Amino acid sequence: LQDAAERVLKLKEEANELSLKKSKEEAEATLKALQAKAEAERTELESLAAKNRAEGMLKRAIVSKKASKEKELLIAEAKRAEEEMIAAKQIAKEAEEVAAMKSK
Repeated sequence: LQDAAERVLKLKEEANELSLKKSKEEAEATLKALQAKAEAERTELESLAAKNRAEGMLKRAIVSKKASKEKELLIAEAKRAEEEMIAAKQIAKEAEEVAAMKSK
């Protein structure tokens, strides 16, 4: 009877150890799964951040391109205005010359 009680006690201890070992393995597996999920989320966030940076750079490039185009148009307009001013001065000069010749 005592041997049977000792064997039952020993079997209970072994069962307890197996249960603890199984719980530890499950906890480790859960931890690894959570770590993998956290890594996946970190990678996703980094990807979103990179996408946002790229979109920002693209928007700045578009704005810069528009500003550059507007600058080119303003420069062209200034050149046309300068050419018109030169032409007006030439016409005024010629008119003065004609007036001077008529007054003689």
